[in-house]
Amino acid sequence: MLKVHARKGVEFLEISAAQQLQLLEIRKEIEPTCIKYAILRGSSEHRVHMLQLAQNILNSAQEDEDANLLEALRGIHFAVTNASGNPYFHHALARVQSQSHRFWFANKTREDTVVCSQFHAGIMRAVAIGNEAAAKDQLLKLHEYLAGCALKVIKQISK
Repeated sequence: MLKVHARKGVEFLEISAAQQLQLLEIRKEIEPTCIKYAILRGSSEHRVHMLQLAQNILNSAQEDEDANLLEALRGIHFAVTNASGNPYFHHALARVQSQSHRFWFANKTREDTVVCSQFHAGIMRAVAIGNEAAAKDQLLKLHEYLAGCALKVIKQISK
């Protein structure tokens, strides 16, 4: 994510649409398993917090406030990995999700923000009520939408 230039500074490396698709491949494999364990092991406090996060991300999207949206996304990802009871999910997903977020924030539209926030809220609600099938369905739809966004960028570049 960063390239350090001796005595010159730090450079943020770009993330390409192709890299975003690779990141989504990893997320598509790990996140459903993390959700499964979050449902199995999550406490009632975790579930209440997830419902709050669902509302937070919808509010952030409606306000079109990127800083709040990013905070809500981080909260959602941490809530699920925390509820899973396995810190290795957090370690495995944190870097992948943060790089994926970088690409998405650089290329998203207002519509993308609204649609993705609805998917995230759906995931949080489904996990909170223990509905694994619904959570995984919303997650799959999110991943497909994000992949579609990356493919749009590829098409725009190739024109």
